[in-house]
Amino acid sequence: MNREPIFIHIPKTGGTSITAAMNNALVLGDLGEGELDHFYRHIDYDSKKSNSADIFEPANFDRYKSAGIFMMLREPVDRLVSEYHFLKMRPEFFSLLSRQPTCFMDYCRLGETQNYCIKFLLGYRIYAPDPITEEHLKKVTTAIDTLPIHVGIYEDFEKSLNYFSENLGIKWPSEMFRKRMNPSRPAVGTLPKDEYDEVLKLNALDSSLYQHCRVVFDSVKLQKRHQPIEFRGDQYDYVFVFVNRFCLLEISLENRDFISRNAQFFLGLHNKVIQNANDGRSYVKRWNRAFVESCQANCPNTELVATLNEIKDLTTIEATTEIAKAVDLAWSKGQIPPLVMKPPKAGGRGR
Repeated sequence: MNREPIFIHIPKTGGTSITAAMNNALVLGDLGEGELDHFYRHIDYDSKKSNSADIFEPANFDRYKSAGIFMMLREPVDRLVSEYHFLKMRPEFFSLLSRQPTCFMDYCRLGETQNYCIKFLLGYRIYAPDPITEEHLKKVTTAIDTLPIHVGIYEDFEKSLNYFSENLGIKWPSEMFRKRMNPSRPAVGTLPKDEYDEVLKLNALDSSLYQHCRVVFDSVKLQKRHQPIEFRGDQYDYVFVFVNRFCLLEISLENRDFISRNAQFFLGLHNKVIQNANDGRSYVKRWNRAFVESCQANCPNTELVATLNEIKDLTTIEATTEIAKAVDLAWSKGQIPPLVMKPPKAGGRGR
């Protein structure tokens, strides 16, 4: 693929799928973010800043006016929901917050989480406490309109790709991967209206940026018929990548003290399960069963085991979420002893 266009990868806007296509990744395990350079603008892991700020400086417009720049935007509240559930498992980012939030709304009420899309584009560190103003918004929209920067919309993903193709000459593969993992991440439509409205108000400038670009995007009429793109991938395809760093239970678990205090147990469980797992689905099925059997052996006749025994189908990732909820409740009540690897009792559950 032609690497001449510059891609600005705003976090949680579908950019990993785009990067994978640009890097010709063949499987979800190859979904790397790519190396930051002139053509790829994202977060520098060490500084936690983006490398996109120079694009938005008026003094650099002449340099970038023929560069072919593109990026994606996502409905602000939905992007924040995704961001929260992704970053809350990553202490290297969450530790930068002034205090640790207790839930999504608590996270959104922290000033340093607000209007992050504009902060990102202007090169601020993630969770920088600096307030964003109308002048910052104007600086961004001026650059978008002047250069121009081609802005796609996450909610119209395929049209966005075709828009980039027509304007920048990018040829997308006929198949693309979508990274999906957390089934417990609530859909934005499930937020109570008062909470949704509050989050939108707290991120009013990001919302204005989204609406500004959405109006332009909605007016776009594609000039030709494009080959349909098949989007592949679900949460099971990303399981191996996820468990390479995290315990499977962490897709939904709120209290991670349980994981850290039983680290050796979970390492042993992972090593046992992955030996015979051919793909993400088989890993989930084997892990769920092995964990329930271990609980039956470690803490029989407890409320936790009774709850786990009520889960009808242990083969799905939705069952992992049910297990996590049961563990959170039992752990909060002090009902789980330290876990050790034990053989399951005769007649143990093996669904």
